[in-house]
Amino acid sequence: MTGQAMPIPPAPPAARPTDWTEEISIFQPRQAAFWLFAVLLLIGGVSFVNEQLSFANASTTAWLVGLVLLALYAVPVYLLVNAVDLFEREPRSLLIGALLWGAVIATFLAGHINDQWASILQKVFGAEFTRTWGAALIGPGVEELLKFLGVVVIYLIARAEFDDVLDGFVYGAMVGLGFTVAEDMYYFFAHFVGQAGASDLGGLFEGFFTRIIVGGPYSHVLLTGLTGMGLAFYVTRPDVARSRRVLVAVLLYAAGVAAHFVWNSPLLDGILGDSPGPTDWIAWAAVKGLPFLILLGVLVRLAMRREQRWVREALAEDVAAGVMTAQEVDVLESLRARRSARKAVGARTGPAGERLVARLQHAQIALAIASTGTEADRTARIAANRELIGGLRAQLAALPVGGSPAEAQAPPTVFAPTHRAPVEGLAAWASPDPAGPSTPLAGGLPLEIVARVADWAQVRASNGWTGWVDGRRLVSGS
Repeated sequence: MTGQAMPIPPAPPAARPTDWTEEISIFQPRQAAFWLFAVLLLIGGVSFVNEQLSFANASTTAWLVGLVLLALYAVPVYLLVNAVDLFEREPRSLLIGALLWGAVIATFLAGHINDQWASILQKVFGAEFTRTWGAALIGPGVEELLKFLGVVVIYLIARAEFDDVLDGFVYGAMVGLGFTVAEDMYYFFAHFVGQAGASDLGGLFEGFFTRIIVGGPYSHVLLTGLTGMGLAFYVTRPDVARSRRVLVAVLLYAAGVAAHFVWNSPLLDGILGDSPGPTDWIAWAAVKGLPFLILLGVLVRLAMRREQRWVREALAEDVAAGVMTAQEVDVLESLRARRSARKAVGARTGPAGERLVARLQHAQIALAIASTGTEADRTARIAANRELIGGLRAQLAALPVGGSPAEAQAPPTVFAPTHRAPVEGLAAWASPDPAGPSTPLAGGLPLEIVARVADWAQVRASNGWTGWVDGRRLVSGS
């Protein structure tokens, strides 16, 4: 045992640990889809900026208040959608790209195409028919296609980011969120601001109630969430027959279009009556939109359960090997459970322990991702993540309980040596972290093992000093 070379500090791993929040930039100049996105964003961006300036010039106060009201809706929805994918956060730049496609590109193209189709419809069927049915016959076909193409472009820019159906929901919902925000600002000014008879803000708040409070749950987030899941099912499920993948993708796309048609159509408008109040509007919206919202909720829940099973299978070998426990896998399946676990440790060890548990949870998820990867360095990445988990556990074990280092490290009244340092001596650290300064221990020094964490051992000397050493190098016997 004394002839072994001391492995502390450990050699750098062959590959760095996988990070579950690794950023893959939308800037991919080698992808033609990126340049399509950039060109359309530039063209649509000019129109978008001009439109916003016109709103601000019409009523700066209403425009600023409108931004605040839309933020009250958009920020929680963004956070909720992003939190749905428990095991792999999508790159921020791609999420922003999806938002920009919906808010800038899709709205710009839809505005021009909708106008052209409305002109054709009016010439063929007349003005009255176009006013009644134009939004239902034109909007769903045009707008859902343009938003769906946004999800396709994001996929073509970063195919590796689509690894399950839930990713399609996230990117589809982000495209839809961007479209909703831009469209609602347009409607605020085109149909509500100044129309309340009292003030610009009176009309704005009426628009906020109609567009956000009433229609927000059934907005484009719902519609493109459905169509995006169809695309993701097609591209991420090679285990399913191609004919079935096509069928599912078509059905989900059709569901998004159908939901949009029902929402825009005059069907069920009788619910509103001649003088609808707030309750009538909410009931009308629920009848039209709730069935499709329930459908989306069921599909998202099924996708989340599939990811939970995937993580359990990916980590089964590590649970069997003791790298992590089955209880820790259970905790990973819920944001609330993760937060509770962090708070529980934080209550005992302070903020440092809470932060370490958060890092440990991230590392465990990253291990699952690395375990199912197909990269050439997959084995090295798995080893690197396991090493990271071991190091984080060691740091957690070294934290004092109750915030009192003296109390936590107080030696027992009787020194009872169980081992001694090898003849060539031994290096010791204040915590199980080889990055810090070390203290040399003399060869043959009697030591008592206080605690063990993996290959680390916390030892105590006869004078009460404690430190962490490579437990594999200790010599048995006092």
